[in-house]
Amino acid sequence: MIKKILYIICFLLFFSASHNIYAQIDRCILPNGLTVILKENTANDIIGLVLFVKTGSVFENEENNGITSLTQNLLLKGTLTRNALSIANELESIGADLDVAVTEDYAEISLMATKKYFKQAFDIFADVVLNPSFPIDEIEKEKNNAISRIKSLDDSTFEFTFKRFKQELYGVHPYKFSAIGTIESIKKIKREDILNWYKRFYVPNNIVISSVGKIEEVDLLNQIKNKFGNLKKKDVSFLELKSVVLADVRQEKSFEKEIKQAMLIIGYNAINVRNDDYPALKVVNGILGSGMSSRLFKELREKQSLAYEVGSFFPSRYYDSFFAGYIGTGKENINKAKEGILKEFERLKTDEILDDELERAKNSIIGNFALEHQKNIKQAWYLGWFELLGCGYSYDEQYPIKIKTVTNENIKSVINKYFSKPAIVITQPK
Repeated sequence: MIKKILYIICFLLFFSASHNIYAQIDRCILPNGLTVILKENTANDIIGLVLFVKTGSVFENEENNGITSLTQNLLLKGTLTRNALSIANELESIGADLDVAVTEDYAEISLMATKKYFKQAFDIFADVVLNPSFPIDEIEKEKNNAISRIKSLDDSTFEFTFKRFKQELYGVHPYKFSAIGTIESIKKIKREDILNWYKRFYVPNNIVISSVGKIEEVDLLNQIKNKFGNLKKKDVSFLELKSVVLADVRQEKSFEKEIKQAMLIIGYNAINVRNDDYPALKVVNGILGSGMSSRLFKELREKQSLAYEVGSFFPSRYYDSFFAGYIGTGKENINKAKEGILKEFERLKTDEILDDELERAKNSIIGNFALEHQKNIKQAWYLGWFELLGCGYSYDEQYPIKIKTVTNENIKSVINKYFSKPAIVITQPK
């Protein structure tokens, strides 16, 4: 009940304040192609900044899978003038936070600092992005760390199943790859490969920098121009990939593993974040498998007691994504669980979606979206993220409005359009 009240409050505040919030955003493209998005917010002294690079495992292959993740982690391991310890100590001394991340579609470097120390923090940030040294000893450490993470993920029944689900769903498309790579590919990657990868992707016309906070008081645009303005633009036409090709026939795949419970993932190819059907599919996800009031939770866990975990997910992707339901269950319930998920997908096509069910899903999405926007760093992240994915930064304002206007007719249309030819992957105890 408390969470529901918070959703409603955030929902109302978000729409009442949206005009003033988005009127303050500035976007400019430097002569070298680098995109900068700035939003003034004087509510607190924390400035959040995120740099996005269009790269990731979607541009990798069997031989170098995981190279983006390695490159990102190594940015913090040394520059031409700072080693890893110096970077960490300098950031700690001014209370700043610098972090890296990587996904299928992009890499990001984020910075948080107070207005008082932001110029010092930004100097470290720019040094890390522009002057990485990729020390040999740190490369070996990161490769070993990556291999340990890969082994750890394979110990997770969900991750083990999800990895094989993506392979079944995407076939030859590089979305089948894990962002952190495989043990075999990580072992093959050399320092020269990392250097070439960095030089190929980390170029100004392939970068978006987004920042929110008291940016005018620290003259952030000029700082960005001074540090990044002299970078040379390069050809990035190789970034466009072919669309996902759907298989005519799919077979159910089953794997055995030393586990106690089984895991099933059943899903369908879907659309990218720029597609007009994207908001409606997000609402479908809310109805089907997001939270304890969703259909999958109520039917398969509460009524039938088949699941120890159950839900659905629809990731936001630059290229064609997917929509999937999952369930963790006992080995003796595998067939019931599979039939149960497939039945709930079919029920979406045949049963009426009640108005209160639709409103609950929409309010939950908008409420969570508003709650995430309470921090400057998250506001900066969303503005840059939507820009990088090709929606434009203004989609951050449009998204909750589009969710709010999703109708029953929209729901039925996308369900019948995309939910066919499921990929089914099961991992069960030996």
